[in-house]
Amino acid sequence: MSALSRVPVLRVLIPFVLGVIIADGSRGSIVVPCVLLCTAIALGVIFHKLSNSASRALVLRKWWISIYFLAALSLGLLAGDMNLPKPIAAYSEENDVDVLAVIDDVALRDFSMTLTVNVTHLNQSQLQRTHKLRINTKGCNYGFRVGDVVVMRCAPHRITNRGNPGEMDYVSYMKRRGILYTAHVPAKAINVVGHRRTLRSLLASCRYKIEAATWETSLTADARHFLLAVLTGNSQLLDSDTRTTFSAAGVAHVLALSGLHVGLIAGIIWLLLFPLDYFLLKRLRVAITLITLFLFALFTGAAPSVVRATVMTGFTLIAAVAFRKRQAMNALCVAALLIVLINPFAIYNVGFQLSFITVASLILCDAQCNSLRQRGVWIHRLAVLLITSVIASVSTLILSIYYFNGFSTLSVIGNLLILPIMPLIMVAGVLYLFLAVIGIDWVALTQLLQSLCRLITSILSGIQSLQGTYVSGIYASIFEVLMYYGALTLGFIWIKQKKAGWLIASLGCVACFIMGLALKTYQMPASGVVVLNDYRATPIFCFSNGKGWLWIPDRETTDASEFSQRNRKMLAHFGVSQVKAVGQMGIKENEVVVTPPRAMMGGHRIYVLDNSLKNDTLPSSLFADTDWLIVTRRYRGSLSTLSLPKAATILLSGAMSQEKNRQLRAECEVMHANYHAIMTEGAFVSLKK
Repeated sequence: MSALSRVPVLRVLIPFVLGVIIADGSRGSIVVPCVLLCTAIALGVIFHKLSNSASRALVLRKWWISIYFLAALSLGLLAGDMNLPKPIAAYSEENDVDVLAVIDDVALRDFSMTLTVNVTHLNQSQLQRTHKLRINTKGCNYGFRVGDVVVMRCAPHRITNRGNPGEMDYVSYMKRRGILYTAHVPAKAINVVGHRRTLRSLLASCRYKIEAATWETSLTADARHFLLAVLTGNSQLLDSDTRTTFSAAGVAHVLALSGLHVGLIAGIIWLLLFPLDYFLLKRLRVAITLITLFLFALFTGAAPSVVRATVMTGFTLIAAVAFRKRQAMNALCVAALLIVLINPFAIYNVGFQLSFITVASLILCDAQCNSLRQRGVWIHRLAVLLITSVIASVSTLILSIYYFNGFSTLSVIGNLLILPIMPLIMVAGVLYLFLAVIGIDWVALTQLLQSLCRLITSILSGIQSLQGTYVSGIYASIFEVLMYYGALTLGFIWIKQKKAGWLIASLGCVACFIMGLALKTYQMPASGVVVLNDYRATPIFCFSNGKGWLWIPDRETTDASEFSQRNRKMLAHFGVSQVKAVGQMGIKENEVVVTPPRAMMGGHRIYVLDNSLKNDTLPSSLFADTDWLIVTRRYRGSLSTLSLPKAATILLSGAMSQEKNRQLRAECEVMHANYHAIMTEGAFVSLKK
């Protein structure tokens, strides 16, 4: 029996996902999917007519897969095109407009908020279709709730990428979430004029009430934030140190709702309902468990990992009641198909990819765990936990490098130590939240949760303190990701079928993977200078032989660790392992000499224009031998009155206002000066091999 026969959903899932990927990368045309769908229907009619005998039906049976492929491909193309947002018709970004919208999501920051709203009216005119808008606020309003109808005056503009090396494609990321426009509005300028009661707003209101109830208890802030993350899916309250600690130990998946949490909740409910078996009501027990898991998935926002775990748990329970053999891989594919039908672009979600790849790998290697059942219960359980951790680490290694530019070397140990504690936290946490909602603060339960959270923190801090716990600064391309999984897949097939052809193909993928690494290393620049596009300042970054220097002339302080965290992919791509901050007093080393407002970086003579220049009429000797003249956001003067060298390149900061940027660009064009507007053209990069 072939793999497609054992997992028939793959016949639809693979072409559907392929159609979504093609639709995302193309301009979108309804003609192609309609032609493919009509072709599939025509072939289906022809095959049905030709299958008038058993012999012909048997011959044509293997060709029916082509019809499934064309139909699913066309549906994937249509689904992808229908879920891509469309620009607002007849809209100009030059002027402010009055916006009427409904809040769809609220994310709190330290001194700001990020709102996702569904715009229904512009300048009191109803739009033909609802458009999503991302609002970044100055200041916070903790009274905003999902479902609130708000009015504001703003100037929505198209989302653009900054153009910095190695940055995430933010435009595509937001487009796949249905958002094309963003705006900046003070929080106090957004007024609530009503509220729309929907299922989403009701569930969000329930989460708000549960979170508010926890603030009335004596639980510490760190324990409260951790508990809300693992039980409600709200991980916004977790601080960066906690996230870093969990990531370094390789157990970051504990903070995000996944199959671990769904399985524990299902187990708790299943055990609590055991008396129903004595009354021969096992089906009712299954039904209550499934309904509870379904409500939990909706309550937590229906994350792909939660939906996947809910569907697979449902298949397992139904198969047990119906006395049918459980097909785990088919259940996994059904869960994936259900998710992409609801949201086709969920396939680009990091959690979706990590979750499904991990579970698929565990299902394929399940036979290795079953062979240990005869060696004792505890040996089997310990072996299953160890093998599961190893398989999960190996299967997601390259994705961790691709998205996070690093991986944990002790993730297996971290999982072995942390996972046994999670059931206790989940059981105690569910009871704690229930008591908190009804106004009871059970001191003993609170102390138990705090002790368990401290235990986890101590274990992970100990792991993080070890040398070589986390390997960072690694860059992987999409080609290397494909070759990695190609080698694993072909190697697994060779182990199962013992045919030399699969082994040769797997070794070929390994060879391509190594060649890709070698080519990337050969093409890596030895040194360079990058003037980055940033909304708040003008960062100047110089690197050479694995070391980097960061100078931000228009900011009082320079945080090299924050810069390294935000630009880890760029640093990994350039092979930079450490970054040193250059303060306002400057620095003098072999590769870099900074004496503000002058600098020598990467062989380039740099002069920075800031608010220190009080007089626009300055002698040309001030800019003598200048290669780059960097105009920061602090410069308030004009360029037309300066005696600038013709050979110099003028770099206009990306942090200045749009009006100031347009003014200085116009002056450069009048002077016929060589300039680069970072705000519109992206970062200015100079590399040397």
